Amino acid sequence: MNQLPPPVLLAPLLLIFACAGGEPAGTVVIELDPRTEAWDGCESGDAKACRSFGQMLADGKGGDVDMPRAIDSFQRACSLGDAPSCTHTGFLHAQKGEPQYDARKALKFYGKGCEADRPKGCEGAGVVARDHLKNPADAVPYFQRACDLDHLESCSTLGTMHSHGEGTAADTDKASEYYARACPRLPFACANQGIMVEEQLKDFAGAKALYEQACALDSDLGCERLAALYLYGKGVRQDGSLAVANFEKACELGRGSSCGNASLMYSQGVAGVPIDAAKAAALRKKACELGNQKACG
Repeated sequence: MNQLPPPVLLAPLLLIFACAGGEPAGTVVIELDPRTEAWDGCESGDAKACRSFGQMLADGKGGDVDMPRAIDSFQRACSLGDAPSCTHTGFLHAQKGEPQYDARKALKFYGKGCEADRPKGCEGAGVVARDHLKNPADAVPYFQRACDLDHLESCSTLGTMHSHGEGTAADTDKASEYYARACPRLPFACANQGIMVEEQLKDFAGAKALYEQACALDSDLGCERLAALYLYGKGVRQDGSLAVANFEKACELGRGSSCGNASLMYSQGVAGVPIDAAKAAALRKKACELGNQKACG
């Protein structure tokens, strides 16, 4: 009987010899590691395999992180028609402080994702055009397309841009239309519309209704703005108890400024709120933990 040769391990291939009665059965099972399998698929023109290979390189799965090769792989997938890879390439190029940061490349690839009706691609292109390249007028069509694709954050963004005349003519009616497309499914859009109605239209009753709606949907901004109306008596009778209650709710929802406001009301007895040093201290501590630096002193 011939002696079997020692196992041969070829990284990244693992050769497994199936044996019967101590003799080679003639069957060889080749198991590819995930990177090799994805790379082979990419080389054969499989866009999803290129995307998978790029993600493995970006995440360090199966080996070291290799961001330049990851980006090349995502770009290849994009060129093969994989829209998610176009969007992700845009995302990677939009990371400020990273070696691959390139705003114009980010806009290009986000734009390709947008052309394929990827809402995140349209939103990303809008953000890059407005915030990175400082061209809000170019951003508006991207946000518009994203909103038309039911990307609620982009609808709210358009509301704010039309409200302030950023990249487009100021138009509170049009702003309200965009906010309404997002509210109430996106609670902070209700709050943002309330801010416009309060500050620009001076309609405190309308603002109160929008803040109440937002707060009921757990928008920390909506609760904070509602609290301010009661604190200062804007369009409502001043009510310290309702003010502090809404500040506390906003605080529970993670808004550090509201924790600080509630703490101040309890420590100084603002608007008739009973002084409570223990509550004030606890709220001040939470405000600091949530990043309100004024409460940390």
